[in-house]
Amino acid sequence: MIGLLLKKGATVSYHDPYIPHLHHDGWSLDCVSDMLQAARVADCVVIVTNHSVYDYPALLEAARLIVDTRNALGKAGKESAKVVRL
Repeated sequence: MIGLLLKKGATVSYHDPYIPHLHHDGWSLDCVSDMLQAARVADCVVIVTNHSVYDYPALLEAARLIVDTRNALGKAGKESAKVVRL
């Protein structure tokens, strides 16, 4: 998925406290240091792993649009128009 987005010209970043670098199939990314700042400037945030270390209410406030594939936002995600739940 990331490779496809990069090939299409998207700017992609990620945050994971346990994975500082991603390298795959000719591309590589470094984990952003400030997740909330990255969320503020992103067009869309995608939650693919539900880590207990994240402040999900703060993320919900910071982001413009969130695709929550893990139901990490729970009830708050159900009630927010800026959250797409899968």
